[in-house]
Amino acid sequence: MEKINDRSILSGLGNLISMETGRLIKTHQWLTTSMIYLFTFQFFSLSSILPNNYKVYSWYGINHFSNLVPIFLPIAVVVLLQNEVIKEKELGTMAWVLTSPVSRSTFIVAKYLVNILWALTVTVVIEFASCWIIFPILSQSLPPLEAYLATMGVNMLFALFYITLTIMLGCFLKSRGPVIGLPLIAWIAQLWFEGELRNRGLVKYLPISLNDITRAWLSYNKADFLIPVLAVSAWCIIFVAASIWRVRREQF
Repeated sequence: MEKINDRSILSGLGNLISMETGRLIKTHQWLTTSMIYLFTFQFFSLSSILPNNYKVYSWYGINHFSNLVPIFLPIAVVVLLQNEVIKEKELGTMAWVLTSPVSRSTFIVAKYLVNILWALTVTVVIEFASCWIIFPILSQSLPPLEAYLATMGVNMLFALFYITLTIMLGCFLKSRGPVIGLPLIAWIAQLWFEGELRNRGLVKYLPISLNDITRAWLSYNKADFLIPVLAVSAWCIIFVAASIWRVRREQF
């Protein structure tokens, strides 16, 4: 593949961000998606907590919540974003946008900025905010606010891994199947081979290690977070760079 001459990375960025944001707001897609995910998550969370008489156990509700989030996050992110780039290719929107006075790098950067903000709001911020309101009503205690916010930040990074991976796959592939399947396979493989990965010392380089940090911080325990955070951040940067590289060489 040959590199296509690109314009300044800032060329047309504001217009593309406005276009992406307008699509979400005007169609009320953000509101519909947020409500569906909120009620789905809370239904599974509360339906599994209530039968266990969790009031007897201090922190039971919060600990249970910290175990559910890593299960729901990858699925929610992939479902939300699997269509973002593939649909643009199918409708010819991507080709049309890239013939206008915007750079190819700007197109994918705008995609990332808007969808990262949207996906993190839907899958992390709203869920953590709702649970902070609900669990004090149902359980005996809550973790300190600073620990809760730090945990939310870790889960944002966890979600960011799958956000960047999903969008990157959309840039390289032409059908939705692999874009949906590959991130979920990566997630399930980490769960399936977690024991072996721990034995080989590889877990700390994968997003599954962030779940350990979440559980530790919510239980007043210390956790080695530097290597996992840096490793997952590096993965995200690699995915974004690969997306830009691919789009700059896309032929229409």
